[in-house]
Amino acid sequence: MQEMGLQVKNIVDKAKKEMGIEKVLQEMRATWSTVEFQFERHHSTGIAMLVSDEELIETLEDNQVRYVWTDMAHFTLFCSMLFGFTGTTTHRFLMRVADHRAQQSLNRFQGKLL
Repeated sequence: MQEMGLQVKNIVDKAKKEMGIEKVLQEMRATWSTVEFQFERHHSTGIAMLVSDEELIETLEDNQVRYVWTDMAHFTLFCSMLFGFTGTTTHRFLMRVADHRAQQSLNRFQGKLL
């Protein structure tokens, strides 16, 4: 009976994590669905370029961090369900992956602005 209660608790914990992930994704979807982008033509090439402002950059950075954490949480949840992974070793590894992915995204975005 005690083992059954533990299984139910684990299922409930995982469902709460999944619900939190969905909530974050819904918030990001709502934020970006209302953003209106402005473009201006490059003076010599005529190519449309995104006009960025401080608020847009801050929103993008905030959402990148939230996405990486959400992605990491989803992966951790998946691994714990599939393989039973837990502990600080997995967390440290995922933190390094998240830092690397965030830096890559930021570098790509900054390269597009130049």
